[in-house]
Amino acid sequence: MKSARPWIGYACAAGAALLCTLAGLAMTPRFDIVNIAMVYLLAVVLVAQWFSSGEAILSSVLCVAAFDAKFVTPRGAFAV
Repeated sequence: MKSARPWIGYACAAGAALLCTLAGLAMTPRFDIVNIAMVYLLAVVLVAQWFSSGEAILSSVLCVAAFDAKFVTPRGAFAV
């Protein structure tokens, strides 16, 4: 059965990526980049558990893009 609000999962996926980015920025002085990546992975797993595959795919794409842009050198670019 379809939900009355199908956009709620997509909003949660985008919100999870935003929250992980904020948490990662707060973690940067004390933790290694690998530990920050695990926060993004946790968000993707939780979105995949609670919502359907479309929301999980969006969450994974947004989390990878945010992690790459904010934490992988050169920062602010999508080049590794």
